[in-house]
Amino acid sequence: MIAGALHPHIGRTIRVTTLEGHTHEGVLVNADGHHAYLQVNPHGQHRPVYTPAQYNQIITLVLFELLVILLLA
Repeated sequence: MIAGALHPHIGRTIRVTTLEGHTHEGVLVNADGHHAYLQVNPHGQHRPVYTPAQYNQIITLVLFELLVILLLA
């Protein structure tokens, strides 16, 4: 049910807070029955450019461990 609610928001910037209190912000790239996939950019970190993957990481979040999902843009 949560994944279905997230699908219209794929491609939008969201902020997610987990039950453990961790906060992640990025673009929702996919959601399936158990996971949300969030593309995050490391803010304020200076790293040399080697590959695009260093700047656009995708993290997998378990839907049942999320406390708050906030649409930002």
